[in-house]
Amino acid sequence: MKSRQENKLNMYLAVISYLNTKTEIINKLPKYVESFNALNTGINNIKTLADEQSLKKSGISKNNKEFKKQLAKLAADTSRKLITFAKFTNNNLLLDEINFTESKLKYANKNNIREYAQGIYNRAQSNITELEAYGISEETQTALLAGITTFIDSIPQPRIAKANIKQNTNQIVKEFINADTALANIDAAMEIIMLSELDLYKQYKTLRKIIPLGKGSYAVKGKITDNDTKQAIKNAKIVLKIKANGSPIETNGEIVKKSAKKGGFLIKSVPEGIYDVTISKNGYTETKTGIAVTTGELSYLNIELKAN
Repeated sequence: MKSRQENKLNMYLAVISYLNTKTEIINKLPKYVESFNALNTGINNIKTLADEQSLKKSGISKNNKEFKKQLAKLAADTSRKLITFAKFTNNNLLLDEINFTESKLKYANKNNIREYAQGIYNRAQSNITELEAYGISEETQTALLAGITTFIDSIPQPRIAKANIKQNTNQIVKEFINADTALANIDAAMEIIMLSELDLYKQYKTLRKIIPLGKGSYAVKGKITDNDTKQAIKNAKIVLKIKANGSPIETNGEIVKKSAKKGGFLIKSVPEGIYDVTISKNGYTETKTGIAVTTGELSYLNIELKAN
């Protein structure tokens, strides 16, 4: 999660914790229990998704580094033995070709270490009948080749995993929207007891605040792309219409924006609230969604349109 999302999640947790101490007073409010449960569900889903995201990121990096480390050790060991063989047989050409230290292999980039290790394997394989006394055999060659293969197979994995992480990130955004909708309904219910339970109301409002990111930040940022080709869509129409207590306001007050050449858009100074969003473009099926906007925070809206 990004820092703005962490700040918002901390706010949710503080609100939930406080409301749990006031159940005798507020559980009777209209739609309160339903909204509270929805907020709690959203919080749990966000925490679960965030944990999964963190594990995926750390797991990708850890596996890739571990495979590279293992390959560096195997290749360096074979290289050391080949160096001894080359020196004892006065094979200066071979000596120049396979003189790799473990340190050089360890800090080489992924393309270079793959090339170096394969070169070491090939040179050993071409001299395999003479290398048994030096500790290089078909078994050690098989182990080195397996190390090369394992490392090569691991290289595309980060790209695959990044796609999964992106999907995870999009789901987190949806859960925040659901949680914000539930919280907006709680906000409305709390207005009922503003005068009768003023201290409770004030404390709720205090906990409900989020530390802003700062002035001048964009309110809504996003990108419109083609669902099939993933190419950017220019001049797609984005319409935001604010809701009141979960229901669209019946006015003509809409915020309209069009996507730029690369499909992106930025909308400044959007009032805080929950919005219905409609995205349309000739040749594409109109798409509707929702988004929560919080003052001082940057909200994201990335949409894929399906061609007719």
